[in-house]
Amino acid sequence: MRRLKIFWILLVFILFILPKQGFSETSLEKEWWYEKLKGLSIEEKLKNGFPDFDYIRALVEFEEKYVVKDENSKRQIFEKVRYKILNKIKELSKNYPMEKTFKHPYTYCLESGTCGTSSYILVKINKNYYLADYELAGGWEYAYYIYDINNDQLLYWIRDKYYGNEDENLKFILKIISLLVNPDISCPLELKRYCGTDEKVRSTENMFRILNNKNDPFTRCYFSLIDSLPRSVDTLWIRKKYIVAGPPTIIKIGNKIFISWGVCKIHACNLRGYSILYEINSQTCYGQLTVNKEGSKVGEIIESKKYWLGNVDNNTKLLFKFLYGDE
Repeated sequence: MRRLKIFWILLVFILFILPKQGFSETSLEKEWWYEKLKGLSIEEKLKNGFPDFDYIRALVEFEEKYVVKDENSKRQIFEKVRYKILNKIKELSKNYPMEKTFKHPYTYCLESGTCGTSSYILVKINKNYYLADYELAGGWEYAYYIYDINNDQLLYWIRDKYYGNEDENLKFILKIISLLVNPDISCPLELKRYCGTDEKVRSTENMFRILNNKNDPFTRCYFSLIDSLPRSVDTLWIRKKYIVAGPPTIIKIGNKIFISWGVCKIHACNLRGYSILYEINSQTCYGQLTVNKEGSKVGEIIESKKYWLGNVDNNTKLLFKFLYGDE
């Protein structure tokens, strides 16, 4: 009887516990979106854009299910592995000419050990952790790496070339993360004033100049969307351009090309946010205004309200979610 009991325990362990480690068939292969993403090609994505909204839905589901959001957990795990990663970087940097690409991979961490909002992405698939980060490799070209914490493996991806452990699982996650953090496509000629590769064109100052041009279709989109809001909603900061913003994103879905731009109220980015999607062919505008109410504690949000602007359908809402998250 005792031997039979041990047999059943071992059988359960083999059938149900072991497959839960890492990339088992039950973890990713059976996810509906895995087929959408497993064969993705960055070159194809840059050339043709996202083929459909299901592709974006798949990316959103991956991010919601596997990307660790809790900052405390991220920091604790990061602190445990940072020296291993640094040593791996030093080890691999001897074998390729871009050893300075990741010279400051953790600059967001203060010397005291406290960290602000992290620049890296931490992914957990079952019991495996993968830590990924990216930096500019020159111009507007990105360099990425991913570190498999459980198996102490590091993979770089620079200019479509891999360095380090070319594990297919690492490649898969790294490519997905590259789409999540940098969904831009090659800039069409007619949109060079918004998204040209020149740093001055991509600057926030350039977008302010565009907003000063009343004849620009994007400017009309930016200001006209908020006209439908109730008068009780504060939009003065949008109209007066009391804003903080980064460069716009250009994204293609099927035959539609969107200019995406997100801004927030200066000195109150956690309370007021305004994001815009402008589809250039139809000159259609979509927007989302977020109004948060702060609690008694610093950084505490006790109420959040979203206003959808324009004829926003579910697919467009999904696109906003992919570009801006739930914030």
